[in-house]
Amino acid sequence: DPQKPMNTSFQIKERDWYKGAVQADGLYWSDVFIDQSANRISITCSKPFYEENASGKVLKGVASSGATLEVLQNIINDAGVGETGYSFIVDQNSNVIITSKEFQIVDGEIVYDNLLESESPEVQNMGKQIQNGESGFCEFSMDGKDYFAAYRPMEVVQWGLVTIVEK
Repeated sequence: DPQKPMNTSFQIKERDWYKGAVQADGLYWSDVFIDQSANRISITCSKPFYEENASGKVLKGVASSGATLEVLQNIINDAGVGETGYSFIVDQNSNVIITSKEFQIVDGEIVYDNLLESESPEVQNMGKQIQNGESGFCEFSMDGKDYFAAYRPMEVVQWGLVTIVEK
């Protein structure tokens, strides 16, 4: 209803997607989050827009679009890799953001597993290589089992796809 007053408790300029786009001065992808209205893992893409005037460019606002990652989640859930294999997606910080496992949620926030915090030096190295946009293959041991892992960067977002198979 256009006659209804706007909810002033919603401070757009304080939102991570707004601040991230302004700081990046370009296209910005948010961290993955649980959308409270849809109760699904989601992401927001945003970009600032400017007006040119005599003193330079002036920020006029930030355009954004959010989407749930349900399709990616379904692909990962349905992707069978042999008898013991599985795939997952990590973000630019090496956090496991899409996996067939359930996320731990504390106070409405996702608690991520992070490859860089693994007890395995090979997994830590894999996390670093993914952050650098590298593809690769490694072997590692965890919980008394030996694994092969293959990984590669994804296009558009700075994420990586990892597939792990028990030896």
